[in-house]
Amino acid sequence: DVGFWDGKERRLVGSVHVPSAMNERRGLVTSDLPLPSSSRSFLVGSSAPPSIWGNATRSWVSSADANGDWLAVCGGAESTPGGTGGTGGGLSSSSSRASGPGRCGFASLFHLPTRTFAGGRVTRECVSAVVYSEGLGNFVTGGNEARLSFWGGTSFSSRVGRSWTSVPAAYALTADGPSGLVVGGVGNVMDCLAGKSRVSSYTL
Repeated sequence: DVGFWDGKERRLVGSVHVPSAMNERRGLVTSDLPLPSSSRSFLVGSSAPPSIWGNATRSWVSSADANGDWLAVCGGAESTPGGTGGTGGGLSSSSSRASGPGRCGFASLFHLPTRTFAGGRVTRECVSAVVYSEGLGNFVTGGNEARLSFWGGTSFSSRVGRSWTSVPAAYALTADGPSGLVVGGVGNVMDCLAGKSRVSSYTL
């Protein structure tokens, strides 16, 4: 879940379960994977109403960052061991090498003043980090693959760029200066990017 807090009152004013929000407003969701038919999810077979995520799905939020009134929330999902059904219209070992069979990720956008889901994307990779770069005007995400994704300022409907990194899997992202980015994760390497191009790497 994502919790929304009133900073002045210091209290929780609402929460949202991201997969449920994506299910309820499926028309606002795009995908790296073939969209499932009305009777199946990405991860498990289901006879429930049209759904992106099946009933036997475990999901998690890994990272969040804001750009003004917009909040980006990213994470991953996987089918639980007791899940029923096959890969069908969802993930298979050949279509999910970056995340493994039965796993995928998501990048979602919420409008903070109204705390409403504004759109999202299902990704092949489990997304571990997100940051907004004011200089680039993009949200940037990284996950369990050796590349970053760049998204439009208020949309996750499609990527506006990708950059390869020497970090096998990104777990930390930070924006530095007008258009700089620093990424770290698995291994002892940290990459520095200017815009969408890697300019240096450091071994820790």
